Amino acid sequence: MTATLEKVRGAWEAISANDFERFIEAVDPDVEFTSLIAEAEAVTYRGHAGVRRWWNSIRETFPEFWAEALELRDLAGDDVLARVCMCGMVQGMKVEQTIWQVLTIRNELVVSWAVFRTEAEALRSHRQRLGCQSAMSPPAGEETTLRQPAGPSRGASATDAPSSAARPVASVMSATST
Repeated sequence: MTATLEKVRGAWEAISANDFERFIEAVDPDVEFTSLIAEAEAVTYRGHAGVRRWWNSIRETFPEFWAEALELRDLAGDDVLARVCMCGMVQGMKVEQTIWQVLTIRNELVVSWAVFRTEAEALRSHRQRLGCQSAMSPPAGEETTLRQPAGPSRGASATDAPSSAARPVASVMSATST
């Protein structure tokens, strides 16, 4: 496992151990990130003060909280993909969710992260951030239909009606034009 992946795993272990000081050591002072828990408020947390606010909101919502990085993968650039199982107790009930996270690591510190519900969402976000496009071919043997784009064509123009049913409309229109 690379040093970068070890850094991410250590950060998740610190969260599970409720060790804020160990966690914050892995985070850049200018970090920016979002949280699924605060998604409804569309909050972006910034800096160590933002990390503290996020940490406190997690601990208030889930007095018992733990997480495990199930899978860590190096991506292009400085990014890491993490699949994490998060568990917490709320009013005596266990709540468990698997999330996908894209983290950016620079100079051995986490400078940003975003959380997603699916691996596909996480990878799409990563590709968009890098300015990549994703093109997929259909499975071998599957028939496809090429379609013209909606909207006006940039090709040659013709005034002939495309079908006999359309000719009467075309002739009425040309007879009434000024």
